[in-house]
Amino acid sequence: MSAFASSRQRVPSAALPDLFESGVSLALIDPADGLTALYDAELPAIATAHPPRQREFIAGRMAARAAMVALGTPPRAVPQGQDRAPVWPQDLVGSIAHCEGLCLAAVAPKATHAGLGVDVEPAQPLPQDLWPEICTSAELHNLACLPAKVQGLRATLTFCAKEAAYKCQYVLSHEMFGFDMFTVDVDPVSSTFCAIFNRNSSRFPKGFALQGRYVVRDGRILTGVALPARKTRLQRVH
Repeated sequence: MSAFASSRQRVPSAALPDLFESGVSLALIDPADGLTALYDAELPAIATAHPPRQREFIAGRMAARAAMVALGTPPRAVPQGQDRAPVWPQDLVGSIAHCEGLCLAAVAPKATHAGLGVDVEPAQPLPQDLWPEICTSAELHNLACLPAKVQGLRATLTFCAKEAAYKCQYVLSHEMFGFDMFTVDVDPVSSTFCAIFNRNSSRFPKGFALQGRYVVRDGRILTGVALPARKTRLQRVH
């Protein structure tokens, strides 16, 4: 491990957002807090990075290890692959997300979950000129039906949900695609959403829905998507 070490405070489990059902461990870390050491396998990812990126990366790995410990498994290295995605231990699946002032990680056993995805974004309206880049025609129609004062924030939530859904599917498909692959359907009553595939991918059929939850707190939107391992037969939604 490197010599980059200091103390930090743990986030009480009662203060963690309710992004997942049981079986998934979530941890939050503030990059401004004291940072612990990286494992040697993780060091190449930030060898030439600027200090802010180094702190963000280290905090994300701290969150990953805290989530592992909460899950009851020893903390282990999470190096960065050639595609820049985290490389999790063989018996785990996970996801890491960064936002100014916050890093979070979700971890679950591969025996129970085939994929996880998390994202965090400032709870601020997405600029309207970006909506067509992020949103499908169906999503733009849904935005237009909302009160004007909440449209921008819903667009940000749509972006955040798609990011989490993309990470969740990537561990299985290793396929890169644009925002138009998903249409996000939000249920504000239950604070849930589904990200529906608009066309066939290498692993998922058109119409398949990834299920997620979202939380708005402390000026941020947090999203989580989980794909249970038991869901081996992919079903279309109608």
